[in-house]
Amino acid sequence: MTDTVPAPDQHRAAAVLAGGTLVSRLLGCLRDILVAHLLGPGADAFLVAFRLPNVFRRLLAEGSLGMAHAAAFARLAAEEGPAAALAFARSVWAAVFLASLPLTLALAAAAHPLVLLLAPGFLDRPESAAHAAFLLRCCLPYLPFCCLCAVGAATQACRGKLFPQAFSTALLNAAMLCAGLAALLSGNSSGLPAWGAGRHATGAAELALCLGLLLGGCIQLAALGDFGRASGGAWSALLPHPSLRFRPPQVSWFPVRAWKDARVRALLARMPLLAVGAAPHQMLVLAGTVLASFLAPGGISALYFAERLLELPLGCIGAAAGLAALPRLAVLAAGRDSAEFSRTLAASLRLCAFFSLPAAVGLAVLAPGLTRLLFTHGAFGEMETARTALALQAFSLGLPAMCASRPLLAALSALNLPRAPLAAACKSLLPSLAVGAACLPFADAAGIGLGVAAGSWANAALLLRALPLSGILRRDAALYLRYFTAALLMGLCLIALPAPSPHRLALAAQLGGAVFACAAAWVLLFHRLRSPEAAALLRLFRRKERKRL
Repeated sequence: MTDTVPAPDQHRAAAVLAGGTLVSRLLGCLRDILVAHLLGPGADAFLVAFRLPNVFRRLLAEGSLGMAHAAAFARLAAEEGPAAALAFARSVWAAVFLASLPLTLALAAAAHPLVLLLAPGFLDRPESAAHAAFLLRCCLPYLPFCCLCAVGAATQACRGKLFPQAFSTALLNAAMLCAGLAALLSGNSSGLPAWGAGRHATGAAELALCLGLLLGGCIQLAALGDFGRASGGAWSALLPHPSLRFRPPQVSWFPVRAWKDARVRALLARMPLLAVGAAPHQMLVLAGTVLASFLAPGGISALYFAERLLELPLGCIGAAAGLAALPRLAVLAAGRDSAEFSRTLAASLRLCAFFSLPAAVGLAVLAPGLTRLLFTHGAFGEMETARTALALQAFSLGLPAMCASRPLLAALSALNLPRAPLAAACKSLLPSLAVGAACLPFADAAGIGLGVAAGSWANAALLLRALPLSGILRRDAALYLRYFTAALLMGLCLIALPAPSPHRLALAAQLGGAVFACAAAWVLLFHRLRSPEAAALLRLFRRKERKRL
């Protein structure tokens, strides 16, 4: 065990996390294609039920708990050494497990009011509300697994082991995909009655997806559980048996004793404050789901599938950049090295701009072809495809701001300023709801996407203003202008392409060729213009090629 927390190269760490996130998002996209095929516009009830555990997963693993624990772990490792940090991590692991059990039971008891809170439009559709409440109770047992995995993944990342955190969500999506495929192969997606719920029927596909969610949580926990092997393993934190081979330092292995650590209590006491501030995108999408429940049936599905396509670049770019920078930022904040802190944050923001601007333009132009290729089959028809494509185009306008907010949140977490993200998230809800409600009558689900985009830009501006640093963007203003101009020119080139082919294989080849050509041209152009992000990306590929040889 080393005496310090490993500090991997920031671009390499971001590349590893982006690669894992790419695999996860691709599997998630396949899962959503299967959901669209099985349920079509009738997926509203399942998607409302799935939204809550999915939001908890992102709030905890990619948001509040993961970021807060990673920052505290890195500071403690820098000040007291890795042994104390591991003991703290195991205490958090045990305390979070205990706290998640009553929370899960309380949410299950309030499932029906929660459904109406998430989708108030279901007041006029009581059968759909009851159906969604039953499915929500089936999904909620995933919550304890989610909490434990968030702590384990953040601890592994702080120790320099990025692969478990990068591929944890991919395991969950793979399990749900397999469950959906099993339902598809069974040939019955709607005939299995709900257990003890005579007012509505729950299809075999919906129940299989709920079971796949729980199975995925078990697999995630098995993959991330032993994050403290040198201290006896994290699993021993949940076992009171005294004959364990290893015993952790400075903390009892029985979970109740973890609450004696004042630092653990302080971390968990800040969780409600951090939960909203650390995941503004999820809060904006939840607000959009509330508005979408007043649309015609299928509106929630269109919004969900558009947001899932947006998550592919958002996770690969924003979440990866934020998670990769957080341990380094926490160490620099503990050492009060403000100059290096500012440089590290500026590098993360440049990385987000380098990838998010062309991704936003590409999604906006290619949205009709992408949605037709991925979702137009089975119960998902042309009308649903058009609604989803328009919502995706509206979402893409806010993608650069959504990506930039992740490093900004990481910086505020490292500086231990939890109130600033909370204030920014709450204030950004106002323009989001105002724009979404104003555009809803004539723009359908796309109006909600415009509201989310407006709220995302407001949130990023407020986060940047809250940082006690000045000139972060001003020093790289010329580079940002180059990225923006080149992205617009790339969009004009994509618009000039021939109309999307009606044949699926030809459409896939057309979209794949366009994306590959634009990506290669983008990297080569900015390598010639001496962009530090393009140079770092090419160095990373050359290093991997040398290792392969």
